[in-house]
Amino acid sequence: MLKVPAAPRPPLAVRRTPDTPKLRSMARPPARVEREPALQCSDEPDTPRPPRESVRQAAAPQRVSGVAARLVAAAIDHCLLLAVDLTVIYFTLRLSALPLSEWQALSPVPLLAFLLLVKVSYFCAFTAVGGQTIGKMAAHIQVVTETGAPVDGARAMRRAIVGVASALMLGVGFVPALVGTERRALHDRFARTRVIALRSV
Repeated sequence: MLKVPAAPRPPLAVRRTPDTPKLRSMARPPARVEREPALQCSDEPDTPRPPRESVRQAAAPQRVSGVAARLVAAAIDHCLLLAVDLTVIYFTLRLSALPLSEWQALSPVPLLAFLLLVKVSYFCAFTAVGGQTIGKMAAHIQVVTETGAPVDGARAMRRAIVGVASALMLGVGFVPALVGTERRALHDRFARTRVIALRSV
């Protein structure tokens, strides 16, 4: 029997590539597992917390200071300022080589202006830092704004200047602090401040 030889295969260079190449299957990346939000055990709605100051004010309502406490604080402050005045006059006489008996020889205008500046700086600085002068610390009272916030520097300056003006008017501006229910003097109303009692004295 005669066998017909099989047709030879074409060389590799002559082979035709298929018109549509086979797509390779790629593994899919694993799906991200989203974490469930943490469960809230409380039944209350998720509302923002109020600031600590408002919580503190709501927990402990502020009481208006009494007349006795304000008088005690004013007496202590003015005794301290009087001691400062005497110290300034004493050292001024020593620097001028004058005896104590000739204190009237000092020029009154610059001396009074300097002593007035010391008083305004005293009340302004202590009120702006903590709302309390040394007398108010001893009487356990504090100066705050109408909303109960700490007093800033500008408000403390206005309060001190109007307080000096009330003193120059023979103390007329201090009368509302003695008779009103709010106990707010003229300088408190002008600066929008009030004096509260930290504890009963």
